[in-house]
Amino acid sequence: MAFEKFDLSSKTALITGSAGLLGIEHAEALLETGANVVLTDISQGSLTSARIQIAQFFDIKKIITMVRDVTQAAQVREVADKLIKDGYCIDILINNAAIDPKVMGKQGVVETSRLE
Repeated sequence: MAFEKFDLSSKTALITGSAGLLGIEHAEALLETGANVVLTDISQGSLTSARIQIAQFFDIKKIITMVRDVTQAAQVREVADKLIKDGYCIDILINNAAIDPKVMGKQGVVETSRLE
């Protein structure tokens, strides 16, 4: 089976901005391959909603959530310290956080929201 080549069952992935437009899709794809996921986002409400949505299809024990602001170095360090303390090693990073990734009306995407 070709999908066996993508077995990530022994891996842990951290997704920043995971309650946003693509974060849930990234999490589901990784969970489908067996990975554990650490969902981080700045909004507790959005993060809780994302976890509930994802847990409908995947084992909730494989989904860790942490409210954090990636623009704050101390908060990023707290995530790393907590995960290490709990025995997790981050194997995969999806740096998905954005200032405002929404495309609205005629103005298109806000200049400061895109890396490229």
